[in-house]
Amino acid sequence: MVSYIKTRSLDDFNRLIVQLQSKGVNPAIGVFCPKYIKHSKGLSDGSTANYYSLEWHWRERTEDDDSIEKLSDCLKFSDRLIDINSTSKMQCLDGLSAPEVQKIISASQHLLEPNF
Repeated sequence: MVSYIKTRSLDDFNRLIVQLQSKGVNPAIGVFCPKYIKHSKGLSDGSTANYYSLEWHWRERTEDDDSIEKLSDCLKFSDRLIDINSTSKMQCLDGLSAPEVQKIISASQHLLEPNF
């Protein structure tokens, strides 16, 4: 399985960094914590797809931030970033030549088109 962060979450992360820097704050000296936001989208078959994005928050480090366990606690719900449906369609490209990879990409090009 693969975990990933979608554009909406990256845009929010970038927004927060720009906001901090505009105030003269170095974002690297703090702690970033995500808040999971649930979204729903109606599908053409009448069903509903649920997915999550991340809303990022930042805080200054404290004396309590002395261990990786404490700092990583805010990621305890990272299983929400796993997309079982999409990753089941992935194909391993390890060891394939460039022409073999291109053949797979060409055959799957229709899957890359947006379908919303």
